Parts: sequence; structure tokens; C-alpha cells
Amino acid sequence: MISDETIAQLIVRKIIDYNGVGSYVFGVCGAEWYLAGKDLSNAVNNKSLKYIHAVNEASSIYMASYWAEVENKVGIHFCTGGPGLMTSALAIGSIYNEAKPCIIFTGVAINNFQYVDPFILKSITRKTFYIEKNTVNPQLMIDEAFDVARNGTSSFTSPGPVIVTVDNGIWNNFYTIADHKLFHSPTVYDDYSLILNKIRNSIHDNSKIIIRVGERVSQKNLLLLAELTAKKCNFFLSIIFSAKDRINTLKYPHVGIEGPLGNEVVNSNYSSADVVVEIGVGVEYSMIEFQDVASLLSKDAVIWYIQTENLPVVPTSSNENNTFVVHISNFIEQWIEDISENYPIPSNCWNINVTKEHSYDMKLLNKYLFQKSEKENSNILTTAAFYAQILAEIYACQEDTSVLCINDDKIYSTDIGLVSFIGESILNHIDGNYTLNFCEYSPIGSSVSAVAGRLYTGKYSDAVVLIGDGGFLNVTNYLIDLNNVLDTYPDIRILFILANDHSYTNVAKGEEHAFGSSTDITSTQSLQKNISLNDIAMTLMGNNLISHFCLFDCLETFSLREYVNSWYTRQNNFNKGGFYFVSYTTTTGTPYIEHVE
Repeated sequence: MISDETIAQLIVRKIIDYNGVGSYVFGVCGAEWYLAGKDLSNAVNNKSLKYIHAVNEASSIYMASYWAEVENKVGIHFCTGGPGLMTSALAIGSIYNEAKPCIIFTGVAINNFQYVDPFILKSITRKTFYIEKNTVNPQLMIDEAFDVARNGTSSFTSPGPVIVTVDNGIWNNFYTIADHKLFHSPTVYDDYSLILNKIRNSIHDNSKIIIRVGERVSQKNLLLLAELTAKKCNFFLSIIFSAKDRINTLKYPHVGIEGPLGNEVVNSNYSSADVVVEIGVGVEYSMIEFQDVASLLSKDAVIWYIQTENLPVVPTSSNENNTFVVHISNFIEQWIEDISENYPIPSNCWNINVTKEHSYDMKLLNKYLFQKSEKENSNILTTAAFYAQILAEIYACQEDTSVLCINDDKIYSTDIGLVSFIGESILNHIDGNYTLNFCEYSPIGSSVSAVAGRLYTGKYSDAVVLIGDGGFLNVTNYLIDLNNVLDTYPDIRILFILANDHSYTNVAKGEEHAFGSSTDITSTQSLQKNISLNDIAMTLMGNNLISHFCLFDCLETFSLREYVNSWYTRQNNFNKGGFYFVSYTTTTGTPYIEHVE
């Protein structure tokens, strides 16, 4: 049977069916999907879809996937083949590791011009589909693409990017429907009874158990695990740094957040744990979290690794007897059911340590507030102190100042690099999905477009965006995407914070720690010396730059905190939507890591 709609019409219809009327699609125009443009334009004109044109393909994917995560939908990105698909690769690899749901619809050339093998990015996608003129049942391929983007596959059991490529000459072709040729079938999960039995047999009446979770665990399942710790006081839920924005730990005394500097109150629990069940930590093994918590455990403790897929980097204590690849959501649901039915009544409980945990955060913030450069006799405060001053004022504006926790409808973001590493250690938000923290598999500057995607949901009143000069210099065009948000939501206020030392010395600092010395090339002092990032920012922000523009040299702490207070409380004409730009400029104030005594 031949369809009564074209392939382009099919794709547009499926997007509306799955994401709903009025949902967003993001993209960059190009020759290989030119023939689909009319149908997409019709959907936009009749308000079935909203289209956002991005500055480049990577930023489009960040916007799409982070918009989708908040809206519980699948991000949609359109791009051309050849250079468009290659520019997308960086973002596709990022959301592959970050487990964000997104479908990349791309054309593929059927001649030599801009031809790229449609399966070239197969290794960084959950699945790749190819629709050509003889494809039967492409509608089932699209159904499966949405299912895989949301739920993963039996091999990769977490959300992620899916690529659907279409020969560029067939977008307006009708297609063949055949009942006997099916692509999509429901995912069949394995019986986890063997795994559950092994874990159950390692737990006794007096066992103290830590559940360690990563960002591959959904917010829904995190809440289930947190509720479990409230009922079973011998369980403690330890959340790694990159998943810290998913849950309000103040509601649960047996839930704590690790690091990144190592919150010693939470980390110390491992020394008294009898069993650790680590779920969905995944790629973070090679990032800024503990490489392997086994080193923190007593020699008699037992550790189990529950993963979403076989990973190239694994903890040193992982082996075929204690490591299992499962569908995370299905495993958690079955394990909680098993605990409620079969686990003994606890006789050995964790101490309530929420107060101590937040006391640690306060000590860390206070230590940063007046941290000075490591140079001898320096009176220059670091850029870590710059950010600490800003956050301290925001914390002071909260109703409950006894804990470091922000409770408002703003989105907070820190970009990649040492600025993020330090900034995120003192940034706590009470609600999930209000804080964006990026680990080292996220490309530099990507936070800016991710914030733009979140703001397109219309669920945030304002944004606080922190970025270093390295990220800003490399991806200034991402700022255009953030600027364009204000065309849709003109009342949003964006506090844009640029930690600018004109030399990208965080790289040099890392090189010094790794090799004992750095070079002028690494620190890029000569390359950035004559570049005014402040002027660039003002140019890109354009008419959306509010007159409240502030530059701070050597950190004028009192005027900075007054500025932040006026912005946060909307006083003194700080109420207008647009960019409020704050830049701290110094050549000697590089942040450095410092543990709390």
C-alpha cells in the first residue's frame, strides 16, 4: 500500500504526535533537507510547531535536548548532511554521554557533493536509521526513533541521540506501507532475579548500605530511592556531583551529595558501609568524581556495579561477578519491590548528617569569599572568590539563611573548566532541573546554548550564567542563541557573569599541576592580550544589554554584592528583561582548589 503523505509530511506529523502541538524544533537550514522546508514551514505557519534557527548545528542540539529534558519530550534537530552533520558531531557525542533525548533529522547527499556516510556517527548514537527510496515502513522507523531516544535500546539502556537520515531527493516521495515488515517492537527486559538474589545475600540484619547514583538515574527513580531511605534507615543515598541538581537533599536526612572537592561528611560514610550498590554512574568514572569508591571502603565491604552499558573506562574493582549491565529504571523498580518484600528490618541506622553536610558547604563558601591569589603577598582575590561573593549575596536573599540552598525559579549554570568545578561546589538549588552543571565530556561553552534551550520552556523567570574567558572566547556565537531567547521571552533577566583574566590561565594551572611547569602558549597570554572580551560581549548582547553594566577589577566586593542584591530583588531599576553583564578582570586571580579543614 502506498501512503497518502510524503516522507517530509510523515516526519512533521510524527513530531507533533509525540511532542504535541506547539512544541519546538531546532535547526540550521541546508541543501540536504531543503525539500522538507515547505512542510516544516506550513507546520510553523499554522502554529503546529515552533522553529528556532540556531547559530550552528551543535548549539541547536544543545538547545533541543535541554528543552526536551525539562518538557519530558524528545528534542528535535534538523540539519543538512556533510558539513552540517559533522558540525553536529560534537554535540551528539556530548548528549550521548549526558543521556539526553534527541532525534537528529538530516539529509544525505545522493551524489558526491557533501556526501557523508549516513552511519559515520553510529558510535555516538543510540541508533541510526537510513530512509531511502526503497525503504518500506519508514513510519515504524520514526516510531522506533522516538522510543529509543526516550528509553534507549537493550544494549544502551538510557536516553540519548538518534540519527534519522533521509536521501535528499526523496523528502517529497510517498512511501510503501507493508504490514508484514515491522521495525519497531517493545523492549523486552531480562529477569533480574539472579542479580537481586546476589545483592540480597550480601546484606544482613546489621548491614549499612549506600546507594551511589549517577546522572543516568532519572529524577523519578532518584525520588523513589530517596523515599526508600526514609523508610529503611540503614540505607543512605549518595549522589555524585554531576547528578546533584536532581533532588532536594534537605527533605531526606539519609541523602547526601558528594564532592566535587569531596564533601567529607558524605564521603566519610563509605568507611562504615557494609554494602555499596552503585547505579548508573557510567562515564563519570574517568571524570571528576571518585574513580572508584572501593578505595574508601573497609576491606570487608561489598560493592556492586549496576551500569547502563559496557563502558570503555571501568572502576578498578569491577569484575564479571560484581558488575551488571541492565535497564536502570527497570532494575530500580524491581529492586525496591524486592527490598520491601524480602529485606530484614534494619537494626543499624545511619546518623542524620544533613546539618553537618551543609555546615561543610558553608565553610567552603566562606573560605572562597576572600581567597587570594597564590602569589606571594598578593592582595588580589581569585575568580573563585568573585563567584562566591555573587552566590553569597543570593543565599543571603533567601528566606532560610541557615542552609546554603536556593529556592526560586531561576536557572543557574556554570560552564566547563575550573570555574565550573569550583562554582558548582558551592551552588545548591532546592529544585531539580534548575541547576545546570557540566562535566568534562561537555564541550566548552555548551552551557550557554543549553541555558537557551531551557529558557525556551518558559518555566524560568531569570538565568544566572557563569562562564570563563576560555569558553567565552571560543564560542561567542552561542551567546547569539541566548540573546534570541529574549525575542520570545522579553521579560527574562539574564545575569551573565564573565570570569575574565585575559589569559586563560586555568589551562596553564592544570599543566603546572600535571607537569610542573607551563608555557606561554598554554596560557595563551599573548593570544588574548589584545582581545577585549567585554567589548565582544557588549556587541553580541546588543540592544538587550541593560544599562546596568558592571566591570570589576581586583574584585570590589562591596559594590559587587550591592549590584547582585539589586538585581536579585529587582530594586533600583533592575526589573527590565535583558542581559545584566558582570565581568571580573584580573591577570593574577586564577581560582585554585582548597579543601576545608
